[in-house]
Amino acid sequence: MRSLMLALLAATLVAFTVPGALAQSDIDLGGELSGTLAFVAQGGGNFTVGLCDSLNGNRKCVGGDTVIGKATGDGQFNGDNGFYTLTGNALTTGTFTGCVGTTCSWTLSTASPLNFKMTAGKFGGGIDYLNGTLKLIGLTETPNGKLFSETMTVDLTVTGGSLAGLFSDNHGQVIFNVQTQTTVSLANSPNGRGIQGVLLDGDMSQAPEPGTMALLGSGFLLVGGFLRRKLGS
Repeated sequence: MRSLMLALLAATLVAFTVPGALAQSDIDLGGELSGTLAFVAQGGGNFTVGLCDSLNGNRKCVGGDTVIGKATGDGQFNGDNGFYTLTGNALTTGTFTGCVGTTCSWTLSTASPLNFKMTAGKFGGGIDYLNGTLKLIGLTETPNGKLFSETMTVDLTVTGGSLAGLFSDNHGQVIFNVQTQTTVSLANSPNGRGIQGVLLDGDMSQAPEPGTMALLGSGFLLVGGFLRRKLGS
């Protein structure tokens, strides 16, 4: 019984401390300082979204393809602070997959990914921390008062920068939190309607290393082995 309890304790520590350590090492992406996101409804709940410097009175993009915000490192990235820049003129397509209650979801796909750059200076000067590309994967939307909040999941492929070596297999993951400036869900927006999406904040983290996941799994296998022997005896 004592051995079983020790095994359970060890597995529990692995389960909670390993993911916790991973979660502490990330780069907090602040809200947009310049630029925005421009959604355009395509009917049937579908839409396109792209980067935009500014919108006109009809909420249509009238310039550029750049968004800039602050970036702050935590954990392994502590002290690596500066600004991030998103650039790219390709539109991402959101394909409506349905709603469960008040939460709606879409799959996202684009012909070419967005470019990501994190530097010490606001306009690309100083230390070159991180370069890469962002591939948008999915979006969920929930009501937030009279407006709607969107969460975008994004894959990061690292291509360079002083922090590149901290990303296993040059891969990471990003979550962007967006708020659309409309009282109508993207799922119900009429075809051709332009909608501003304000980038509120984001989080960039390392993808879990295979060794870390194997360690987590081994803890549970150890417990399973003890339970099987105890129950079988």
